[in-house]
Amino acid sequence: SRLAPPRLPNALVERERLLTALDEALSTRLSLLSASAGWGKTTLLSTWARQHQGQVAWLSLDALDNSPTRFWVALIAALRRCGRFGPQLGETVVALLESPQPPPLSSCLSVLLSELESHQAQPAPIVLILDDYQVIEEPAIHQSLAFWVEHLPAHLHLILSSRVDPDLPLARLRVHGQLTEIRMDELRFDQGEASQYLAQLLSPVLSQEEVRKLVNRTEGWIAGLHLAALTLQLSLIHI
Repeated sequence: SRLAPPRLPNALVERERLLTALDEALSTRLSLLSASAGWGKTTLLSTWARQHQGQVAWLSLDALDNSPTRFWVALIAALRRCGRFGPQLGETVVALLESPQPPPLSSCLSVLLSELESHQAQPAPIVLILDDYQVIEEPAIHQSLAFWVEHLPAHLHLILSSRVDPDLPLARLRVHGQLTEIRMDELRFDQGEASQYLAQLLSPVLSQEEVRKLVNRTEGWIAGLHLAALTLQLSLIHI
């Protein structure tokens, strides 16, 4: 299940401005969604992945992925689900990683990058999404991913979702125009989005002034709007 986008919630607002931003981000090497919990990062990416016409590989990370071998084997497994690659992708690299005395990670990744480079002629880009990257604390993984991003083939785009900024050379990527960032300010619900969202949860529908007050009070925090809606639902039940 962690190799596929999670199921979308019943109450869903398709945020066109952010979906368009993700479409446009494919011209850069890395996209970073960085915000604390409850800002809708995973839902946004899951919505985009289901709509995107190209091939998308998805990996939801967990604490066990702090083993470099497990991390890279799981990443290769995610890429294998793209029809362009198939189950043979990275067989040599996986064998190297799982050997009793594996070579340096950079050597393994150079083999993987060469294999990915051989698919360069394909027209449409491939997008790899790593969700919940904040669980990764192992420096060797940060270093190896930084190496991989630096040498990423032009037809491959990486999206990271994290509650904190990852330990990657973001400043260098930013300077070279190879980083797209979507942060808390962009993820906030505006009044129109909040109105659509709350209308799916509440009956009778709130007035625009009531929505405005809720947006101001929660600062557009999606989790806060959801909690407010639940509180209002309970209040209506008890009336």
